[in-house]
Amino acid sequence: MPTGNPQPPFRNPQRSPSASSDPKRRGERPSDTTASAGPTVPIRHRPAPEAFPPPPPPAPPPVRAPGAAPPRPHAQRPPAPPRPHPPRPPRPHDPRPFPGGGPHPGPGYPPPPPVPQPSEAGSYVWALAPLFTCGFATPFTIGYGAYRAKSAGLAACAVLYGIGLLTFLLGASAGSELISLLAAMGLFANWAGGTGHSFAIRSKVFGLGKPPQTPNERAIALAQHRRNLRQEARELAKRDPALAKELRIGRPDLPRQYDDGGLVDANHAPAEVIATIPGITPELARKIVEVRETVGGFISAEELSATVGLPPHLTSDLAEYTIYLD
Repeated sequence: MPTGNPQPPFRNPQRSPSASSDPKRRGERPSDTTASAGPTVPIRHRPAPEAFPPPPPPAPPPVRAPGAAPPRPHAQRPPAPPRPHPPRPPRPHDPRPFPGGGPHPGPGYPPPPPVPQPSEAGSYVWALAPLFTCGFATPFTIGYGAYRAKSAGLAACAVLYGIGLLTFLLGASAGSELISLLAAMGLFANWAGGTGHSFAIRSKVFGLGKPPQTPNERAIALAQHRRNLRQEARELAKRDPALAKELRIGRPDLPRQYDDGGLVDANHAPAEVIATIPGITPELARKIVEVRETVGGFISAEELSATVGLPPHLTSDLAEYTIYLD
């Protein structure tokens, strides 16, 4: 028999456990084993949900005393009528209006409407005045045409017609046949020549030319029409400043009915209106108002530019779109 301590059998740590150590291979349940090949993991049980208390029993109906009147049902209030909402003002197509009201004409806007043409009935009455008066109204008819057309040539013709009428009046009382002949020729020139001349310049005086057809021509005609309106408004303000203030010339921020062609009163209009002038930014408009409150007002575009310190190229735009009322 061998003596000494026997050596333990060699076991390979890389070798899987034998079938004898596997409970499944031995036909046993894992719970029957007392030892496990790996570490045991404790099983965490989910706590049981808390039990909700039972709902309280319904309250018993109130006991009515014998002989008591039954409760009156609550009267239902009629529904309130809907509150009318005030109409919202329409939003402008362009947040920066063009001087005189309305959006600035440009790409994306419909072409402006054609300028309304004046009636031709009054022009015919004006042209026939020399014929019906035997030439006595010719100087006044041609003079009115010169005023409307702003023509120096028509004004010179009116002076010549006046000389012809004066020659007839002086020669009618003279006894000389030559002077009487010259007087008759002067009256005939006023009568026949004045009538033909009036019909020849009728379209020019009353603006009865052929209406423009293309959108660009209509836009040019509208711009020229608004320029004429600005000139008429300046002349009216120069003649009667009180009437100009009552018509609110240069104040597109106030309700009015007079069309001044887009003028802006630089002495009274707020900064928002002054900023609508081409080339004037909101910062320059506020600066103009601040200087205006300091100096009290301006009398011309040149003085405004020099006092405020505006760029020189803005003076022409100010002269075109501004007016200076006291």
